[in-house]
Amino acid sequence: MITYIGLENIISPLGITAEENFNQIKQGNTSINYHRGIGFGHENIFLSKLKNTPSFYELLSQCLQAVIKGTEDELILSKDTIVIISTTKADIKENITTPIIAAIKKLTKEFQLQQQPIVISNACISGVLAMNTANNFIKAGIYKNAFVIGADVVSDFVLYGFQSLYAISDKPCQPFDKNRTGISLGEGAGGVFMSSDKNVFKSTCFEFVEGTSSNDANHISGPSRTGEGLVRTVNNSLALAQLKPSAIDFISAHGTGTSFNDEMEAIAFSRLGMNTIPL
Repeated sequence: MITYIGLENIISPLGITAEENFNQIKQGNTSINYHRGIGFGHENIFLSKLKNTPSFYELLSQCLQAVIKGTEDELILSKDTIVIISTTKADIKENITTPIIAAIKKLTKEFQLQQQPIVISNACISGVLAMNTANNFIKAGIYKNAFVIGADVVSDFVLYGFQSLYAISDKPCQPFDKNRTGISLGEGAGGVFMSSDKNVFKSTCFEFVEGTSSNDANHISGPSRTGEGLVRTVNNSLALAQLKPSAIDFISAHGTGTSFNDEMEAIAFSRLGMNTIPL
């Protein structure tokens, strides 16, 4: 069975559609700006923040609505459709103990969902895991369609946490640069639609290439310095797709701009024979 994917949407400070965001990036624009006195010790920090920051729920709802417009209207109401939410911290600035429950209840009611949404929250790979999970459900015949929506907002909890790890950059982040000093946090949402039926897409869709994940169990907040987990999952994914590294045209790396992450990724890509591929 083939799973199809498309109808991508992105909400960020650069735009409210994937096309708007892509065009801004092609023009070399950035939404990372200097924000005064917002750090734990009232430090000035570079962040990418939405104007009049919407709530976590508002981001989810707006993004889901945009993706729904590209499908047949009744699909979101079908019992054969599942909504999968990916997030790292959800609405933690509003509710630190149960940051996701209220948003899920509101989403279920607003869109009259026949199935309770599933939440995937596994740090920075939440989005990829959510798409892999949707693909697994579709291939297993449990659901025919899946709306995958991811969202996160900048909060004191998240910002202060990264500050405690000394991971926040004192300038706009420079991934894989020798002078990198850390990450620049941001907020926004993204969504895609996945289905076993390519005819339900109102615009171009693509075949979804099955992915994998791997846990190197190295450290609670840091990957193996040799990139072992990344090497394993890339090799597994290439094997599933029956592809060689030379068939890859572009790598969307984690690229946090921190010293250890970027070094680990660079080592992994070198071990994989992929260090000349654009990223």
